[in-house]
Amino acid sequence: MITIELKEVFRATPQVIWEYLTNLENQNWRKNITYIETNHDGSEFVEHTGDEGDMSYKVVASQPEEIYEVNFENENIQGIWHGELSETEDGGTVLRVSVSVEAKRAVYKPYLKAYVTKQAKDHLMYLKEVLGETSQLDDSRFSGFNNISLAIVLGLIIGGITRSIAIGIGAGIITLIALYFIKKR
Repeated sequence: MITIELKEVFRATPQVIWEYLTNLENQNWRKNITYIETNHDGSEFVEHTGDEGDMSYKVVASQPEEIYEVNFENENIQGIWHGELSETEDGGTVLRVSVSVEAKRAVYKPYLKAYVTKQAKDHLMYLKEVLGETSQLDDSRFSGFNNISLAIVLGLIIGGITRSIAIGIGAGIITLIALYFIKKR
């Protein structure tokens, strides 16, 4: 299991951030969500993302404007998303996010941390965008980072280690295929 932790500061109040995070009827600010199905009380829901597949969620902790935690699962991964909100001195919000994820298939394990980090950062940046704020997570380490560049880098590394261009190309192709299926689900 891998865990990533992120922190983002918002000018918006904890009440506003809470509403965006938990209002399942208004998630159109998240660019990767097609639609959400919920049970009668919203404690369980399924996010439909089109190309990325569906993800099932179950709310396990909900303390308004303080803590929101969900378990999530699809056929490839399972984990926990934990968010803690606290008010800043000027009335804004600090949102601390911890995401712990486990791959259900061994082929996804080498790519899991990069994939989960990108997804979590995108989620926070979409929220910043809808609020008209600039994300401090938009840093140079991940700008331009995508599946193709990851595949090329991994292929070059493995090709260099094995001193075989064919093995390096094969590793790059396998990386692209694995990332395609991780993203699809």
